Amino acid sequence: EDEVRLLYNKAVEKGHWIQHPLWIAVHTGARQGAVAELIWDQASNTIKFPKGKFETKDRIIPAHSDIITNLEAWSKSRVTKKVISKQFTVLKRSLGFGVEKDFHSLRRTLITVLENLECPENIAQDIVGHKKKTITYGLYSGGTSLDVMKKWLDKVRF
Repeated sequence: EDEVRLLYNKAVEKGHWIQHPLWIAVHTGARQGAVAELIWDQASNTIKFPKGKFETKDRIIPAHSDIITNLEAWSKSRVTKKVISKQFTVLKRSLGFGVEKDFHSLRRTLITVLENLECPENIAQDIVGHKKKTITYGLYSGGTSLDVMKKWLDKVRF
């Protein structure tokens, strides 16, 4: 979590646009490609991540209150997954991080934070878009409601 704050604060200090996808990713668990393609619905304050390479369907989650300004900025001037990756690498190297830290580390950080908040695994899975492997939740459940996801996401603070 400290490393995430360090990365974000450095990007903000430099006034670099990478702050937006970085902060969005750590509050949603989204991969680079998902961040590049996200659709923010301001009216419902939800984020839609269109089905991508690793997803079987579109994923919709509530937008964390701490990323609204990032979503606004990102919606106006987004870039591709490849450009996000390149600039994230430049940022992390400028702070002395090596190959062990990558954009996917932001996803792992959110999952760890949710686990430490004692968020039920099935809810965390719906937030980050992981498949559920059980019959009960994986096959029969319609998924976690937006209100329940919001309850857990609102507990996340960086």
